[in-house]
Amino acid sequence: MSSPELIGHEDVLAGLWTAAGAGRLPHALLLHGPRGVGKYRAALRLAAGLLCEAGPGPPCERCPACARGRAGSQADLFVLDPTAEELETIPIWRVTPRHDHPGVETVEAFLSLRAREGGWRVVCLRDFDRAHAAAQNALLKILEEPGEATLLVLESSRPRQLLETIRSRCVAVRLEAVGVEATAELLADAGVERADALRLARWSEGAPGRAHELLREGALETVELLSGVLDGRIAPLTASARLQEAGGEFPGATDAARARSKARAAVVCALELARDLQRFEHGVEPADLAHGAALAARGRVGARPVARAVDALLRARQDVEANLSPPGILDRTALALARVNAARRGTTEGVAR
Repeated sequence: MSSPELIGHEDVLAGLWTAAGAGRLPHALLLHGPRGVGKYRAALRLAAGLLCEAGPGPPCERCPACARGRAGSQADLFVLDPTAEELETIPIWRVTPRHDHPGVETVEAFLSLRAREGGWRVVCLRDFDRAHAAAQNALLKILEEPGEATLLVLESSRPRQLLETIRSRCVAVRLEAVGVEATAELLADAGVERADALRLARWSEGAPGRAHELLREGALETVELLSGVLDGRIAPLTASARLQEAGGEFPGATDAARARSKARAAVVCALELARDLQRFEHGVEPADLAHGAALAARGRVGARPVARAVDALLRARQDVEANLSPPGILDRTALALARVNAARRGTTEGVAR
């Protein structure tokens, strides 16, 4: 566990470290907010500041505890990161020991041990909204009796996916986006062309993590293809074929899982385009929309065709999780946008190409 650079949330962490120093830090926190705003990084930095020999406070980065954190060998920290472990969901056997998964490190087993260094024990659970109901129920039992000097940090962009009993036992702390300009600057500093950095920052609504994710997934190319379908420049099935061949980094332990991740990313981009178009149809100015630049030159088509496209894309998004064919889902995604363009022209010509 390193102590990663954090932008925009130091005031929140300072308050939590102060509470820890005064003995007022709750035993469970729910860090929630928009996707990609740095919630998980904040959780790791909070843990580093608690485990630092000079803490609680900003980690000094010099003591042996901080060195072990950077090396990933901090014995008093348990991290469950489904993204790093290429888990699409969080199963019960990562929370509590199960006979069918012997030897797997679990939250329960970690908390059954005494703190190695006599201080805090910290558990960081990334995207815990991805946990099965059984896994959440297993964690609930742990939350009821966490032990002394123990902190569980749940991170979620979809807290409503958590059981109410889980949420009620955590103190919720909301983290907000850092802003479009700050995100664009971060991307530009990382070598992204300024114009592309601004586009990604707008699409992510000022969330640096999400902006970097969009960059890795090839969203610049994806949105260009989908926009081309939306305005009739690219035939839908041509766009679908090009999306299947497009580059990008997608999570998954197998080719099939990575194909699902690619389809999921494309559907999400299409949904964001369609929802911005829906807002545009209801009078929102393009300048106030993440994809406003792509919509400004288009005339309005009417709310009904756009609503139908959003419904179709939502069904496609659900079908990704039902393990339906990724190429078929990409076809449906492109065709849903093509029908909006056909409605604009008052014809069905080109939709099936």
